[in-house]
Amino acid sequence: MKKRTTAKVTLRPAEPKDAPFTFGITQNKEYQKYYLERLLSRNLNEELGVIQRCAKNDPKKPKYYFVIELNKEPVGVLDIYKLSYEDKRGDIGYGIAKEYWGNGVASKALKLGLKFMKDELKLYAAEATTDPRNIASRKVLEKNGLKEVGTVKGYYFDRGQYVDRVLYWKIL
Repeated sequence: MKKRTTAKVTLRPAEPKDAPFTFGITQNKEYQKYYLERLLSRNLNEELGVIQRCAKNDPKKPKYYFVIELNKEPVGVLDIYKLSYEDKRGDIGYGIAKEYWGNGVASKALKLGLKFMKDELKLYAAEATTDPRNIASRKVLEKNGLKEVGTVKGYYFDRGQYVDRVLYWKIL
């Protein structure tokens, strides 16, 4: 069993200088195992574009992209997307560099992201989905009070086939 971190976890908006880090963590094959292929940048310039679009925060398709830091060192990413200000809800997702898996960073980062959704964005509810086989992510979601709604069959089309996702929901 890995040791839980007592270090300080923070979120900060992703900046262009973060592109090598944010692109780099997604290149790990184990990281990609449960990740949708279309969400993976194919190169550094594409990743830079993602960061720049999020920084502009297009009102028609707002999205927030954060770097998760552990003692001021980047260790992961968190994004808030599919925002509906009319319904006051949004989706949240996260990814942690492999070397930091299993030490509580994802749980702490998700807690901060949910707080941002409630306090800053004034949202009513948060939604998250994960691959049914991703037990670690499911535990992180449940630890943060998200409740499993059920498995949505064929939720996404990925790598030439429809894939299931477990849907989680939380009233903020």
